[in-house]
Amino acid sequence: MLLVSDGAPPETRAIGEEQRTPADLMLVLCPNPGRASAQSDVMLAWLRPRGTLELLSVAAWARALGYVPQELSGKSLGELLPLEQPAGEIVAELLDPNVAAPVDVTLCCKDERHKRLRFHRRFDANEEAIFVVADEVSAADG
Repeated sequence: MLLVSDGAPPETRAIGEEQRTPADLMLVLCPNPGRASAQSDVMLAWLRPRGTLELLSVAAWARALGYVPQELSGKSLGELLPLEQPAGEIVAELLDPNVAAPVDVTLCCKDERHKRLRFHRRFDANEEAIFVVADEVSAADG
């Protein structure tokens, strides 16, 4: 099954009385990435508070994690996290508008290696989403 950006959001959990955040994020592929995104090595995405992580440069994400692009479609972020990292905590940190600093997230590659990615986020009120540029963090970067 191939999900695109109109995929259904995953289950949500309450945070306070008024605010809700997804317990996990569903990865969806950008339906029209354009040629530049298809050839880019930069990992770009839209993080949507309703529970999706729309991969804009699908090929870059697939290469970084060792997957065929269609294998990423429909996976949850939690499926790519090591067991000791609860998805809910990571998602809450990624969606927190009060944290301006990048968020480091360790993801499991298809070959079971772990890669630490740094998610640089910019909140976009017009899109009601968060624009993400992710890059790999080397051991020397801390």
